[in-house]
Amino acid sequence: MKTLAGVIAAIVLLAFGTTFVLASVQRADASACVVDPSQLPPEGIEGWKGDQLVNAGLIMDAATQLQLGKDAQIIGVMTAMGEASLNNIGYGDYETGGVLNPDGSPTSSVGLFQQQEW
Repeated sequence: MKTLAGVIAAIVLLAFGTTFVLASVQRADASACVVDPSQLPPEGIEGWKGDQLVNAGLIMDAATQLQLGKDAQIIGVMTAMGEASLNNIGYGDYETGGVLNPDGSPTSSVGLFQQQEW
């Protein structure tokens, strides 16, 4: 139940956007929580559901494993919300629109954070 409360709290914080998060900065030593995907509500949270919530949980768990605090969890989830709507995208802009990098190489942005291979 504590894990579910942590996930809900993180998603609610993220839903209010950057302004709210910046206004309520956590202490650097604030502990992060671990997410149990089996405890996620099937009906979703604030419009996010299914794999999106699982992906948010995986990001939060990765931050915890790296011994990062709640701020890192929030920033990671917010980034994935903005870059890929919490969907693990397996294709980049080149495949869908022929977009090229400044050096002329095809873009290869994939995943939750839309990272490029180069």
